[in-house]
Amino acid sequence: MFRSDSPDYDELKIKYEILRTEMLSEKAEKNKGHISGLSEVLKTLKNTPQETLRQRIALDASGEILGNRSSLSTVHQNGLKKNRFASLAPPLAHGPITLIPQNEMNAIGGAVARPKHPAEIRRLVRQKMTRCKRCKNRFVEKHLYERHLRDKHPLDYIAYLIQQEEEMQLMRAEEIEANRVEEITSGGFIPPQKEVESQMYDIDPSR
Repeated sequence: MFRSDSPDYDELKIKYEILRTEMLSEKAEKNKGHISGLSEVLKTLKNTPQETLRQRIALDASGEILGNRSSLSTVHQNGLKKNRFASLAPPLAHGPITLIPQNEMNAIGGAVARPKHPAEIRRLVRQKMTRCKRCKNRFVEKHLYERHLRDKHPLDYIAYLIQQEEEMQLMRAEEIEANRVEEITSGGFIPPQKEVESQMYDIDPSR
């Protein structure tokens, strides 16, 4: 990475401003040919077909698409409800059941309870995913998010790089300050050479 006072950092900020100005000008030119205000309302009232939007898919607690009657989360067999996730469970082992040793009971008792409901698991996974602020897509890994910004949102990608570098500069400054405080408190602080040179002080030999 580069430093905040390096030419690369300044060049990146200049590139961001130029690209931002170009995108704003392109957006303004594109909006000139579109109707707005009262004309847009009249166009809507005429029942003109609108552009086909991307279909929004909502999932239920079992991971099925809401409103889809063809695929249900459960099937009825012999008058009983059977969960579709039950088929994913491993088969039971055949043979005698071995009791848990006494020394492992404490470890099991102190274990952290894991969520088992699909909705709770999905919520925890989505919380850890990185979300694009522009198109609201989610990404499991950070490098996929960076590649998405680079290919789809170049302006946001440059802003992301600038933000990452500024955070790195802040961390470096905090680390330097922490080291300086530690040297002062431990008595191992050595001042720079220019601060101990005699030319830095006004000394009168007659006194």
